[in-house]
Amino acid sequence: MNIAKLLHEANKGFIVAPAGCGKTHLIAEAVINYGNARELILTHTHAGVDSIRRKIRALNPARQNYQIETIDGFILRYVSHFPHTSGWSSFLDDVDWASVRDCGICLFKKDFIKRIIAATYSGLYVDEYQDCVLEQHAIILELSAVLPARVLGDHLQGIFNFGENKIIDWEKDVKRNFREIGELNTPWRWNNAGNPDLGNWVSLLRQAILNNSGIRLTDLPNSVRWINTNSQTDVVKECFSVLSRINTTEGVVIIGLSNQPQRTHHIARKLRGQFGVIEPLESKDLKKIIGKLTDSCAYKRAIALLDIAVLCFSGISKTILTQEYSALEKRQLPNRRKQLTISDPLKAFICNNNLESMISFFDSFKQFPNSHLYRKELYFEISKILRESSSAGILLKDALIKVRENTRRWGRRIPKRAIARTVLIKGLEFDHAIVLDADSFDSKNLYVALTRACKTITIISKSDTLLRVIQTPHLIVNGNDRQ
Repeated sequence: MNIAKLLHEANKGFIVAPAGCGKTHLIAEAVINYGNARELILTHTHAGVDSIRRKIRALNPARQNYQIETIDGFILRYVSHFPHTSGWSSFLDDVDWASVRDCGICLFKKDFIKRIIAATYSGLYVDEYQDCVLEQHAIILELSAVLPARVLGDHLQGIFNFGENKIIDWEKDVKRNFREIGELNTPWRWNNAGNPDLGNWVSLLRQAILNNSGIRLTDLPNSVRWINTNSQTDVVKECFSVLSRINTTEGVVIIGLSNQPQRTHHIARKLRGQFGVIEPLESKDLKKIIGKLTDSCAYKRAIALLDIAVLCFSGISKTILTQEYSALEKRQLPNRRKQLTISDPLKAFICNNNLESMISFFDSFKQFPNSHLYRKELYFEISKILRESSSAGILLKDALIKVRENTRRWGRRIPKRAIARTVLIKGLEFDHAIVLDADSFDSKNLYVALTRACKTITIISKSDTLLRVIQTPHLIVNGNDRQ
């Protein structure tokens, strides 16, 4: 029987879905071809929401028999609608997700909520289930009491286990609560790109990781290159080199370690806006910036706006803007510099100190000479917040909440040329990938990083062996053999 049909007909089942084997397409096919009423589809990231939505629309743009949200966004929506029952007491710009999930567990145990869920949706799909924390898993189990629940995931891609997060145990939490429907094993991502050799290499890579073996970067397929360097200058040159060799319509991602955001930001700055940084939705930089912009003093707000320009653009620095910073810190108007496009908007903002003049000053950064916007997502998110505050007549902190909520609900588009950490691009597909500091990755982050691209992978590392294992025979992963 068709596996999409099996998935749809399962009352409480799971599918093991290695990277690139058609998991997102399978969900889309099950919903479009076999779903009649409204299906609820939950995933973890906003990029994932967008990815699933695009897959469904590609199959049938007219169908509307589904609702896609992040798991946490879905929980937050319900607990905020029923604050008394759930125990949810506030809706702040800095959401305490652990508290949201605890309130969700309390709420979704209630019979009246289960009746609402059963009347609203005909079934449930949960993507990337290996990344569920235990509280999310508990809520999914409550939903599965009233909805057919199908979960898809791969324990080798469980990389959200950081901070206080305690993610599920695949053997204990999934296999004991759901019936196995099957395992996907066709490397569609690479086959569809006409690149079966890379798909074969990725399959060998997976087996090496499962066997706890080291990965030797020898005898690689033509679509995989190893660059032996740790020099930032060489890394930047290689990134430009990759761009020069590919079609301008193709997507490229530079992937860095999840715990090193400053490394990816610095590389992006050196690449002069050719790549856009993918930001976490709960960006600490964004919250800090909006907090500073709420100050009543025009001079302090102007300094905060200049800080945004320095943060988001290469070619703009505190050194270049020394005169402006110095004057504003003394609460003086900076002298007008004819060659500086921001001078007049800055003066207008200091004189008016309102949102309209703030937006004009903010927009003027894009005309700054010899500058390149590289933290595009952060910059345009701030722009949305300023405009939402102005048009709706609400406080900046309330506009921040509204813009974030819209992103949670509708997802976000990923730039064609992106630079990101693994946690922000898991589940996404690109034509080409450049993996930085590959010999510093753990097994799960490495597997996620090396399975994003369908055409070429460039691996940058100091060592020719990844996941080096002491006193364990190496599995040589190449396009031809396995030892």
